[in-house]
Amino acid sequence: MAFKKFCSHCGCNRLIDCTERYCDVHKKRDKAESDKQYDKHQRNKESKAFYNSTAWKRKRQQILIRDKGIDVYVYMTEGRVVKAEHVHHIVEIDEDPSLALLDDNLISLSAATHSIISGVYKDARKRQQMQAKLRAFLRDFKL
Repeated sequence: MAFKKFCSHCGCNRLIDCTERYCDVHKKRDKAESDKQYDKHQRNKESKAFYNSTAWKRKRQQILIRDKGIDVYVYMTEGRVVKAEHVHHIVEIDEDPSLALLDDNLISLSAATHSIISGVYKDARKRQQMQAKLRAFLRDFKL
């Protein structure tokens, strides 16, 4: 029997798996509210416009197809096939906007890998090393 606990949302009495924090209803509400606050106070308006553009949506789909829908980083480092959900800019848009839609600057990643790489990018020296590694993986993956 799996251990259960109550949803952490104030006043909710739904039982959930002990590894979760919120029930399905409150996960969605909290995520939606969090996204709304992020959009309002933190998100870069130009970036949002770019990611909502038809050009980006088409390019993103092309890159996922090119990379066969798999996380290139995990495939090249571990030999495992993991579904890609994100298309990552190797050189970020705010660093060089002219590279935003270039195929050689885009790589398919899973959400977990994208989070890890975003963390690495916070250190400038590590970012350059990771960018070189991602370019090499992309080049070798295409062969």
